[in-house]
Amino acid sequence: MSYLLCIMSILVLTSCSSNDKNQKKVDNDKVSEAIYNTSSSNRNKNFIRIEIKYWNGHVARLHRMEYSDDVLVLYCDEDNFKHAINDKVRVNQLVDLIQQFYIKKSDKIILSKKKLNMVRASNFSSIQVKIMDKEKLLADRKTQIGSEEYEIEFNPEFIKLYQLIQKLTSFCEKI
Repeated sequence: MSYLLCIMSILVLTSCSSNDKNQKKVDNDKVSEAIYNTSSSNRNKNFIRIEIKYWNGHVARLHRMEYSDDVLVLYCDEDNFKHAINDKVRVNQLVDLIQQFYIKKSDKIILSKKKLNMVRASNFSSIQVKIMDKEKLLADRKTQIGSEEYEIEFNPEFIKLYQLIQKLTSFCEKI
């Protein structure tokens, strides 16, 4: 029994280290710093509120962000600690990318999937986005950043969204 446990542990550790190599498309330090319009007059006509839940698989923490009335609030570890995010450029970039993928759906999140020859075990990060208007839920989609069975090519713009969410929630890792 201990022999089997030892082999399983080695496989998981090997998979986790190879997972870091396979995530070259997702680099935490390279969030685009493009200039975004800081005026939000046209930005939120399609929705009332955005809720983003981000599961950080690297540190096993769930964070939630809520955007409404031009204010973005970060809840570290779901609800335990609340922090307002005042970086208008990044907040507007976040809202623009959310609109691109979840409201307008002008671009695909996943460009291609290729079946792997072996299953890799890992604790992948994920993003869940909910968009509400006055009366109904407009969107509710969860995206896992990686797969146990597939090599996934994400849209580069979606990678920017993922990296931006990582950057915005990184405040929680410091407390």
